[in-house]
Amino acid sequence: MSAPAPQSDGPRPATSALDDLPRMGAADPVPDPRRPPVSALPPLAGFGRRLGARAVDFVLVFLVVGQLITGLIWGFHTSSVDPASHAPKAQLLAAALIQVGLAVVYETAMFAKWGQTLGKMLFDVRIARRDREAEIPGVGVALLRACVYYVPYLLAAGLIGIAFWLLNGLWQTWDKPYRQCLHDKAARTVVVRARAS
Repeated sequence: MSAPAPQSDGPRPATSALDDLPRMGAADPVPDPRRPPVSALPPLAGFGRRLGARAVDFVLVFLVVGQLITGLIWGFHTSSVDPASHAPKAQLLAAALIQVGLAVVYETAMFAKWGQTLGKMLFDVRIARRDREAEIPGVGVALLRACVYYVPYLLAAGLIGIAFWLLNGLWQTWDKPYRQCLHDKAARTVVVRARAS
């Protein structure tokens, strides 16, 4: 006698971008058969691919687009003297806010639509929901992930912000089993190969 077919939970109810967010302070539950173990996910991306993708996005967002926009707002300096050394602190803070804002918008939009930024496309990796069978994150999850990555730099500017970025980026090297950085843990995402080989 065959076992009865499992009953479907039915269609998912309509959700907003905020429904996508992990509950703050909620611990990961006991392993659930609906949540993929590491073996059920696409292959996790290695440190080198992730670092390469991040470097491409950094150059694109901060060194090209960010500098272009701040240059258009405050004018380009053509002298050999470093303009940042003579800029008012408020102007430097505004430039940092613009660049971080651009980075958050860029990553949120790209991750919510494709699960990849241009750097991640180049290095063949993507962001996936760890708790929903590796699906592309929605806007809420993508925004949370980007904010946890970038905003601490503004809140603790200087050496503390740089130290957080380094700790966050290196966290994946000892995290088991998902190789998550701190921003991945906050959003419950993983970085996987875009095309499983």
